[in-house]
Formats: sequence, structure tokens, C-alpha cells
Amino acid sequence: MANLAHPSKPRTYFRESAITVVVVFATCWVADQIGSLPLSFFLLFVPLLYKFVWAAPVHRGATTLFLLGMLLEPPDERPGNGYWTVPFATANVAFFGSLKAWLGIPGFSLNVFTLLASLMLWKAYRDARKKHTLPPKEAVKLIQLYLVGLAVWFVWGMARGGSVQPAFWQLVQAVAVGILGLLYLYALRNAEDVRRLGTAIVVVAITKGLLVIWVYEVVCRPLNIKPFYATTHSDSVTFGIAFTITCMRLLCYRTKQTLWQASLLLPFLITVVVMNNRRLAFVGMGASLLIAYFMLEKGKLKRQVTKGLIFMAPVLALYIAVGAHSSNPFFAPAKAFSSVTKSSDTSSITREIENYNLLQTAKRVLVFGSGFGHEYIEFVKADDISGGHELYLYIPHNSVLWLLGVGGALGFWLLWLPYPGLAFFAAAAYRVSHDPLSRTIALSCSGASFILMSQAWGDMGVNSFTCALLHGACFGAAGRMSVAIRSKPTPSPVRSSAERPVSDFGEVAL
Repeated sequence: MANLAHPSKPRTYFRESAITVVVVFATCWVADQIGSLPLSFFLLFVPLLYKFVWAAPVHRGATTLFLLGMLLEPPDERPGNGYWTVPFATANVAFFGSLKAWLGIPGFSLNVFTLLASLMLWKAYRDARKKHTLPPKEAVKLIQLYLVGLAVWFVWGMARGGSVQPAFWQLVQAVAVGILGLLYLYALRNAEDVRRLGTAIVVVAITKGLLVIWVYEVVCRPLNIKPFYATTHSDSVTFGIAFTITCMRLLCYRTKQTLWQASLLLPFLITVVVMNNRRLAFVGMGASLLIAYFMLEKGKLKRQVTKGLIFMAPVLALYIAVGAHSSNPFFAPAKAFSSVTKSSDTSSITREIENYNLLQTAKRVLVFGSGFGHEYIEFVKADDISGGHELYLYIPHNSVLWLLGVGGALGFWLLWLPYPGLAFFAAAAYRVSHDPLSRTIALSCSGASFILMSQAWGDMGVNSFTCALLHGACFGAAGRMSVAIRSKPTPSPVRSSAERPVSDFGEVAL
């Protein structure tokens, strides 16, 4: 419970997040002992979800739902890549598995997470109307227009002879982006609520990072195996956004405390990204820093950052040049970053073939698109990956070119709308920000927009529940903050160091 005797010390949500992680671990262990997934779900998970998600105040319940959704992983993403059985395996299936598959409900392919998010959206909308705390109409209309676009191009795809079941799997995460975007627009009230989400992202990144190290060092190293990936591909988006949050806090606060936290977190996050073998993550992380630099208004801070960049540029260039061909672990980030532009490995060549096929398919349906429920055409045959990805012709890796083929010139801008929408509202929030917390939120959401776009280009970002959660939460945060901070706050009295808040957005109170 909050300490009412010290209202000046906001809750960091770190302790609650850590406790949630431990509870999920313990619950999964007990569920494994029970052995029956339906029994353990109704006996263990339902009471916890009711108490801490549904029955809690909507802003807290939505944050807990976000933490659970980020912590758990859809079984289809093959967490651990078959190297080991992940500790959340039972909860992964219960939360993200099809109810038709594990509960035996005929024709019901939705999962508990999507249903619970939809119910929470209804609750958040009801509460916001009662309390007259509605989000900006522009943000709500943008998401509504996006959902209409999904519906129209679903109907268009079916009218052109598309397959219903593959269309469902094409759309389930895309629809979730809309549901989650609206949920967090209505559920978040102020910067304090957004700070809790930031803390949750960092806590999940730490948890997943420790799992990456476990898989890499404890599971695979004794077998002399270098894992293709350790947890899931989407986890690198979590690491990238946690990296952005940490950097933005350091930039906006510039205190010894934020410097100490960054010195602990940033090397850890870079290391686990290398171990998880997702080189695309470095593109997003680097771009998020550049975006923040260009968003900074002219002044003393930007001059200091510019001087630092001028000083660091030759050092960084030398590090990348030397590390590009080095096998020393110290240069692993440089080697991963430099390999992004190379196309000599099998994975890169396969993606180039896929991109060619997607572009040629899009040219055939240039104006209206194919609609959902259709395969792309393999003009050039690449490696057959149907064994591990049965729907690869319906759900390719490059979500951007795929959506171009689905929507054509008329529909693509509707289907892609949440991505530039997030960037727009984040920029609007930064423009009207007056304090370090609001600036941290705005800059973090701006960086997240590019990280999510790069994941959509390179690795099925549109078809990922992790990306959908991050996208929806960041969109809700940016949309809310774009209006919540337009009125400049009244300056508060100067407090002593003992009275100042012990943490802030994304802080890890170790």
C-alpha cells in the first residue's frame, strides 16, 4: 500500500513488478505439479487475474495486464527455440494459446489475453466517461480509422476468395494493436501512470535478459551450441525500448542517480541483445538516440550533446571498424551492427528473396491490394520454411511490404496508420512538455516508434503480441501526454534531497 505519510515519494512500481514476476514463476511451478492446464488455469490464474487485473482500479489493472503480457510469450514464437522448456510455458499457453486448442471450445481461436484486454477496454472507457477524463479525440479517431481499415480489407480479401482461417492469424495481433491503443488511451490518467508502464518495461527487460544469459551460458554453452536466439525475436524490441527509456532518463535528468542506473543497465541490455542474436535491435537503439538528438530544442543541452557526439564519433567509428572482423566478445556489438548491411549469410539472402517476391506481388494488386486471407506469390523460390512456419506465405517476415500488398496504394496508409500516429503524438507531447518526466516519456515514445517500425520491416513486427502490447501502451502514453501536460504545472517548493522522489519513469530501484 502507498505510504500516505510521505505523499511526496511516488511509488516506483518496481517492487510490485518484481513481486508479479516471482508470483508468475511460482504459479507456473504449481501448475506444472497439478499437470492439468484447464484445472490449473481456473484454480490458480483466474483468481489472480480477477484480483489484480479486473478488480483493481483500471489504471493499475491495465499496468498489471501489460506486465503479464510482456512477461509471457505466445507459444507460436517458440520461446527458447527448442533449447529448453521455458519457466512460463504453462502460463504462455493459458494466456496466449487458442482457447480452441487447450480448452476444447469448438471454433474459438481467440486467447485469454485478447478477451481480457477487450473487457478492460470496456471498463476503462466506462470509467473515463464517468470521471470526464476522456483521451484526445484525435488519437481515438486515428485508432478507430485503423480498425475500420482492417475490417474493410478483410471483407475485400474474402470477396476476392481469401481464406478465413489464415486471415484470422494475419489479423489477430493487428487488431490487438487497436484494442490496446484504445485501452491505454482510456486507462492512463497522467505521467505517474505512464511511469509505472516504463518501470514495467525495464523490469521485464531485466527478467528476459537474465533468461537470455541462462539459455546462452547454462543451457547451450555446455553443449557447445551458439543459440540462433535465446528467448524470442520480439524480446529484442523490449530490450531496445528499455535501452531508450534508460538513455532518455539520463538525458532529461542528468543526475548521479540516473548515471549510476544507466551504467548498470545499458551494458547489460547491449550484452543480452548480442546474446539473443538480433542485430536489427542495434539499428532501432541507435536511431532512437538520433531521434532524441534532433528533437532537442536549441540550447545549452543540445550544444553539450553535440560536443559529446563530435568527441565520440571517431572513437565509435574506430570501435566498429576494428570490431567488425573481431571474435573478441568486447567487440560483439560492433560485429552485430556492421553485419546489418551485409547480405552474404543465408538469413539475409532469404530475406532479400522474400522482399523481392513481396514487391512483385504488390505490383500485381497495386491500387486496391489483395486484402487479407491471401498468400504472396513466390516468383523466386527460397528455402522451404513451412516446417517451422506453416503460414509463411500468409505472414512473411517483412510486415511493411506485406501490408503494401494487402492494402495496395489506397489501403496501406490505413493499415500502417498507428506507426506514424505514435511518432506524431510523441512529438506533440514533447513539444508541450515542461518537466524531465514528461520529456522522458515523449522522447522514449518517439524512439519506440522507430524501433517498432524497424521490427515491422525486418521481423514480423505486425504479427507479434509483444510488439502489439508495446505499440498500444506507447500510443496510449503519447496520446495522453500530448494533452495532459499542455498546462504548465505550478512550480513546487524546493525540497531537500531527503524529500525528493526516490525514483522516476523507468527507474530501477536496486
